[in-house]
Formats: sequence, structure tokens, C-alpha cells
Amino acid sequence: MAITRVGTNTASTNGTSLPFQWDHTLVAGSNRVVAVMFGTENNGSLGTYTVTYGGETMTVAVVAKEGSGFQNDAVIAYILEADLPSNGSNQISITASGSVSTLEISGVCAQYAGVDQSAPATDSTNQTTPATIANTISAASGDLILSDIESGNTGSFTHGQSQSELQDYADTSSVQAATDLIATGSVSSVDSTFTGTLNRLARVAAVFEPAVVSPISIIQDASDTSPSDPSVVTITAPTAGDLIIVAVAVDKNFGTAQPDTGFTVAVESKSGDSSSGYIAYKISNGTETSVSSSAS
Repeated sequence: MAITRVGTNTASTNGTSLPFQWDHTLVAGSNRVVAVMFGTENNGSLGTYTVTYGGETMTVAVVAKEGSGFQNDAVIAYILEADLPSNGSNQISITASGSVSTLEISGVCAQYAGVDQSAPATDSTNQTTPATIANTISAASGDLILSDIESGNTGSFTHGQSQSELQDYADTSSVQAATDLIATGSVSSVDSTFTGTLNRLARVAAVFEPAVVSPISIIQDASDTSPSDPSVVTITAPTAGDLIIVAVAVDKNFGTAQPDTGFTVAVESKSGDSSSGYIAYKISNGTETSVSSSAS
């Protein structure tokens, strides 16, 4: 299953207090993940972050921190299909332990479908120089790579590896940026370059793999003896978006094999005068409990 961007990203900027909150609309899909990428600058260290989505707790995947007085943090949090709230408007809420002082916080929320429902691989890095900061990762074609980048001075970021920029917000004395990339080949690092006066840089990345859809178990009714009694395959109700594949062979005495309504024939063949058959497919709407085939 390919990973796709779904829904509409939402962002909030220029926050000065916690909890920091904004809304995002969750849309339907299968094997979904919602990710929140945010950055903070604070006079003093902020400790453990707690992030919720529609009241449900998100997993804080990775945090990078840079600085000893003023400190800049880059953070990625996510929530998987099983823990998602109802579709529709849901509030993101970010809090942290530690004392808030001269806080600057901004973030963006994005939704994806077709994502493996296991924890992502992550990397974090922090530095003062040089201007280019990179995460070392191991991503294959089709993987989703999310990044969040934070600077301790105002300016802007550019990004390598054809990353798509989701946000690049310059606050009073910091910048928060976020990117995503659906890899089209192997990727060993992702980087961003800051333009402005260098101070503190923090960068995090998380790599999500595509979902693997298991074949649906089938029970074949092989007792059909005439073309007016179609062969019926009972299936476990699939998830909308799943691929259903049917292979059928028909004896010549029954005529030519005919696929069930809604299926597209991918391959059709005949073996002399003895039999005919096809392989057909359809994208599930999530309600099928059986498929049938007949002959004419």
C-alpha cells in the first residue's frame, strides 16, 4: 500500500504560553497516522512534552535540544489508526514540564494514509555551526520521512533531497520549520540549511514505512455445476482501499468466465477449447462480504 498525504495541514505560530493549542480536521482513510511537528525556544530547559490530539495521547517520537541558557527544541509526535479520535475537527494540545520563560512555540499538523502501524525509526541532532544540519536515516523507496527543524535566531531554512516544506515560520528570535518526503529511492540523510545569523540549531527526523496489506483469507465454494449457479467466494470484510484480487477458471462446457460487477479484468486467457479464465481486481469500498463469478 502506498503512503499518501490526505486531508489539509493546519499550523499555529507565535505561541508564548502552554498549553499551545490549535485545530485539525481528521478525514477518513486506512492505516492512518497524524503527525505534529513543532519547535520551541525557551529561557531554560523544557522537560517532558505531552501532546494530545482530540483528547487522545500522541507518542512523542523524537526530541532534539540545543542550548544551555536559552534552549531550542525540535519535536515530532504522532498518533496511529487504533488511537485516533472520531473524524472531524480535533484539537492539538501541547504541554511540557519545566518553567516557561520567554517562550516561542510554533507547529504544524499533517495526516497520512497507507502507513505501517509500527513505531518509526528516528534520528536527532543539534549544533551551533555550520549552517547545514542533517539527520542520518535509512529510508527505502515509498517510506515517509518527516522532519522538524528549529533555530535560535530569526531567518529561514531551505531543504535538500526534494523535501516538501510544510512550514517555515520566523518568530521574534527563532525559526521553526517542518518538511515531509515520500521517498522515490533510498535516502541516507535529510538536511536543512539556515540563512541568517547562526546560533542554535536542532533537527529531528522520523521514518515511517508503507503498510503491508495481508491477503484476505478465502473459502471457495467448488460445488457449482452450472453457469446459472455462480461460484461464490466468502471473504472477511476488508478495509476501504484494500485491493481484492480474484482468479477464476471455467470449463468449456460452462462457456466464458465472467467477472463479478465492479471488477476490472487484468489478465484473461483461454486454453484451446478446454477452459477459459481471468484474473480481476477491484479497490474495496469496505463493505464486501463475498464475490462471485459466472459463465456465459
